[in-house]
Amino acid sequence: METESSSTLLNRIARYRWQLPSLILILVLVHQIIEHTTLIELPRWQHFLTQVLFYGIIGPVTVRFLLVWIHKRLAEKEQLERQVWARNQQIASLTTASPYAILSLDHRGLIMTWNHSAEHLFGYSAEDVIAHPFEKIFPRAPQITKGRRQTPKFRNFETQALTSKGHLIQVNITQSTQKADFEDVPESLLIIRDVTFRNERAATLVEERDSISRELHEDLTQILFFLALKTDLASDKLLLDDTERVRNDLREISQQTRDAIQDIRRLVFGLKTFEWSNRGFLQTLNQFVDEYAQQTKLHIRLRDELEHVIIPSRLEPTIFRIIQESLFNIEKHSAARTVLITLAYDGAQELLNLLIIDDGNGFKYGEQNRGVGLEQMEKRVIFHGGRFSIDSKLGEGTRVHVEIPLKLPGKSKG
Repeated sequence: METESSSTLLNRIARYRWQLPSLILILVLVHQIIEHTTLIELPRWQHFLTQVLFYGIIGPVTVRFLLVWIHKRLAEKEQLERQVWARNQQIASLTTASPYAILSLDHRGLIMTWNHSAEHLFGYSAEDVIAHPFEKIFPRAPQITKGRRQTPKFRNFETQALTSKGHLIQVNITQSTQKADFEDVPESLLIIRDVTFRNERAATLVEERDSISRELHEDLTQILFFLALKTDLASDKLLLDDTERVRNDLREISQQTRDAIQDIRRLVFGLKTFEWSNRGFLQTLNQFVDEYAQQTKLHIRLRDELEHVIIPSRLEPTIFRIIQESLFNIEKHSAARTVLITLAYDGAQELLNLLIIDDGNGFKYGEQNRGVGLEQMEKRVIFHGGRFSIDSKLGEGTRVHVEIPLKLPGKSKG
């Protein structure tokens, strides 16, 4: 609408710069002719010529130059408005399509814009946050600057953000500040990335290293010590010509050695990196399950009942780690032959369900026999607002059941 008005005004000025001078010239000529012919005391011809020259030529020329100057300035203004409009449209489309949360602040620190990714990340709609202080989302972010800026400034930092549910999540923020001369122009732009996934991956690596360290210390060290002891005993029995007992010891040593080799293979397999950022999480998970089945001779079936629901990236390391730790425990302790892993979606409660069932020996589950791995799995699930349970009985196998909210829920409105 504003562009149409500017265009109409420019057209009128373009017409008037020719019409107005001509009209002024005609009026001056008519006035002078009437004055010259009707008055008794006729002015000298020099006076007539001077007035015509002043009013009929200098005046129109001045008006024309003035209108040309106005037309030029308005044309420049219209061109700038079009450039600004095109840039704003481009920025708006990029902001809307951006996978990152993007919001803008005025000089008082009030939120001015809020894109769809921000709504998805924090659980607030635009109506919930626009015109509110940024502290509503970032209560612990003194790094975010506000107030009038004389020079542009860029900052990058990590802080915690508050979701509509009341959960604190770790985010990385890039803040760009600029000088804004008008109240309706943003003073600051924030690009926000959820780094929970990155931190989860780092935590997963730490847990895996700790797990391998425990296995090496508690299991392999004991096995190697046992093998060394048995070898010494077998040597002593050879001196006594007790061949039958030596043969039994050697068989035991052989079995323990094979068990140690299997443990080492499992640990080495656990060190293998499975990167799903390019291939997709479920495809990578299938690859891990298939390779682990070949490694251990377990019959493992992964059943996908997600109904095309996408697992959020923040949950992927937790799901992968739970499946990985469960399979390691099954292969090491349960003597199971088959394992069924089911990923399902509960649409009524918007929950991700993970169920891992084996047909192994089972165990008596309780606080006194919970290993570090099980505790870490439970802590991960609770961190995401979910529930973790184990159902196991001697001789009846084990069921690991996990329920995690698929989305960060928002506060109830009203």
